[in-house]
Amino acid sequence: MTSDRPYRPALSIEQAAAEVRNGRGTQFAPQVVDAFFAVLRRRPLIFEPESPSFEATAAG
Repeated sequence: MTSDRPYRPALSIEQAAAEVRNGRGTQFAPQVVDAFFAVLRRRPLIFEPESPSFEATAAG
């Protein structure tokens, strides 16, 4: 959700979190959503986008 796609631009972390929250119990299993937000609260930087240089290196 937080990466650009051919069919839509990347969402911000806040927008993606809202999408996950809104899909709880329908699109996403409640336990998975709860775990996602538990990690987001403890380690918010884990969901920051990676630097372009890392992506270019990984793409090879």
